[in-house]
Amino acid sequence: MSVAPNGRAVAEREGGALWGARSAPATVVDPWTLHAATATSNADRPSFASAGVGATAPLDVERLFALGGGPGATALAGPTVVLPGIDVPRRPAATGAPVSRLRSALFVASGWARNIGLIVLLFAAWQIWGTGIEHDYAQQHLRDQFGAEVRRATHAGTTTVPALLASNARVQTPPSGRVIGRIQIPAIGVDQYVVQGTTEADLAMGPGHYAGTSLPGQAGNIAIAGHRTTYGAPFNDLDELKVSDAIVLTTDAGQQFTYVVSAPPTAVSPQDVAVLDSGEQNELTLTTCTPRFSASQRLVVVALLSMPQSVVAAPVTPHRVRAGAEDGAWSLGNLPWAIVLVLGLVVLGAYHGRIRRRLRRIPRLAVLTPVWAAGLFLLFAVLTTLLPSNL
Repeated sequence: MSVAPNGRAVAEREGGALWGARSAPATVVDPWTLHAATATSNADRPSFASAGVGATAPLDVERLFALGGGPGATALAGPTVVLPGIDVPRRPAATGAPVSRLRSALFVASGWARNIGLIVLLFAAWQIWGTGIEHDYAQQHLRDQFGAEVRRATHAGTTTVPALLASNARVQTPPSGRVIGRIQIPAIGVDQYVVQGTTEADLAMGPGHYAGTSLPGQAGNIAIAGHRTTYGAPFNDLDELKVSDAIVLTTDAGQQFTYVVSAPPTAVSPQDVAVLDSGEQNELTLTTCTPRFSASQRLVVVALLSMPQSVVAAPVTPHRVRAGAEDGAWSLGNLPWAIVLVLGLVVLGAYHGRIRRRLRRIPRLAVLTPVWAAGLFLLFAVLTTLLPSNL
C-alpha cells in the first residue's frame, strides 16, 4: 500500500467520520489476501488486523476497492490508499473519426436537401395561391381605374347607345397595362378587368388584350388571353364553356356588348395565330393554355356578337397579328436577378446558425423571419417571370 507523505492512511468513511487512521506507516493491503481471510473468519467482514494493518474495525472490501480508484471510487479529503495489482478497465479511445466526419457530412447534406425541398413546395404553393393574392390586388386597382374611366365618359356625354366602330377606324392604342374593359362570363363565374397587352406583367394583373386585334367596342376579332392556373386563374374553366353561353364585354366608356359561344373549345398549337385573324364576322376570341399546368397547346373559345346588331360604319379590313408573350417560351430577362437571389439565400442559410447565436439576446424570429420571407418572396416573384406564360 502506498502511503501519503504525512503518514496517515485512509481506510474508510463511515457516518461522515474517518476511522482506522494511524500515524504509524501503513503496510500494503492486498485485496485478495483480505478475500481469503474472509473465507476463514466467522465475521461477515474482515478487519484491518487480519490483513496486518492493526485496526479492529470491520473492513468493507468493496469500499476499499473504491478508495483505490476502481469503478465508483469516492473522493475523500486527505491521503488515499493505492492498491497494487488492480487493473481498472478503461473505455478504449474513439477510433471512428472518419465515420464521425461522414455522419456529420450526411447530416449537413440531409439538412440542405430538406430545406431545398421545403423551398420547392413553398414555390409551388406560391404559384397557385401567392400569385392569386398579387392578381386580386391588381384587380382592385383596375376596378378603380375602370370606374373612373366610365364616370369620365358619362360626364363628358360620350356614352351613347352601343355601336361598333369600324375595324379600320383610327383608334389610339392604349398603353400596355392600362385597363380597357371588363369581361363577364356567368357560366363559369368570370368577372375580370381586361388590360392592354399580353406580356407576363400584363397577364399578372388580369386577362390581356392582344395588340393588333380589334379593341373592345370595335368591329372585327377581339382577342383576349388569360392565365389558367396562376395569377387568379381567370380562364381556369374555359374548357367548360358550351355553345350558346353568353360573354359580356364592357368598354371603358360603359358600353356593353354581348357575345355568344359559337363552337366548343378547341386546342391548337401555340404557333397557330390564325385564330387571331380578323374576318368578316364580329367575334370575340379567348385563349389560354391547355392542359392545365402546361403550355404545350392553346385552348381557344370563339364567340360571335349577339347584341347590339349595329351597322359597321366601314368595311372590315382583315389583318394578321403576331403572338405576344403567350408563346410558351422561357423569359430569361430576369435570370441574373434570380441567380443573385439564390446565392444570397445560400449564404444566409450557411451562416444562419452563427447569426442565431449572435442574436440570442434578441428575439430571433423577429429578425430572421422577415429576412427569409422577403428573400423568398423576391425569389419566387422573379422565378415566376422566368416560367413560360400562362402555366
